[in-house]
Amino acid sequence: ATLAFMPSRRLINHEWGAHGTCSGMTPAEYFATADRAFAAVQAPSELKAPKRDLTMTSDQLRGAFRRANPGLADNMMNLHCSKGELVEVRVCLDKNLSPRACGKRMRNACPAQATFTIPASQ
Repeated sequence: ATLAFMPSRRLINHEWGAHGTCSGMTPAEYFATADRAFAAVQAPSELKAPKRDLTMTSDQLRGAFRRANPGLADNMMNLHCSKGELVEVRVCLDKNLSPRACGKRMRNACPAQATFTIPASQ
C-alpha cells in the first residue's frame, strides 16, 4: 500500500530510517499514518492523469491546491523544484492530520513565477 504514495522501496526504507524509527510507532503504524496523511490532501482534479501536458506557474499550482482543499493556505504548503522542474508539493499537517502553517524552516524552493510542465498521463 505504501508504494501508492512513495514511488520506490528505496524511498520507503529511507523514510523509515530517517523518520519512522524515532516515531515510537511500529513500521505498520508509521506507514498507516503516512497513508492517512497522504489521503488528507486532495490532488487538484486537473492534475490527475492530464490528457495533455500542463504548463503552469508555482502560483497557479498553489491556487489549484487551495481550490481542491478548502482551508489550505499558501503558508501551509511548499513547492520544491530542481533544475526547473517541479519535484514535490509538501503540505504541512498537524498531529490530527489537518493542514497547518509550515513554519520558518520549510521554505519554497520554486520561485513564485517559476513555470514548469506537468506531463500528460501515458
